[in-house]
Amino acid sequence: MRHSPETIHQFIDLIGFTKEEAVEITQRRIQITQKALASGECKPNTGNNEDHIYKVIAHRGKHSANGQGVLKFAMKEWLETWGFDHYQNMVDGVFLVRLRSSD
Repeated sequence: MRHSPETIHQFIDLIGFTKEEAVEITQRRIQITQKALASGECKPNTGNNEDHIYKVIAHRGKHSANGQGVLKFAMKEWLETWGFDHYQNMVDGVFLVRLRSSD
């Protein structure tokens, strides 16, 4: 159930992707979710009926060559470059990205 139609607007697990693939697929999935929010196909998942939290799981990276994750740093840079409002847990490599139904 890692990647399925039921989870497409909820989260993405980036294990097994290269840095370039991870950035590309995350960008695509966030765009899909933003369009779904705008069209009403996807409902916001917070109590204020505007915000939608999208979870990006980049993992710790403990199996990377140097023991430091590559994906979590790539996601951090990408989210900051594009100005996404987000919370980051760099230890675990988890990002909670706030999307708005009105954006």
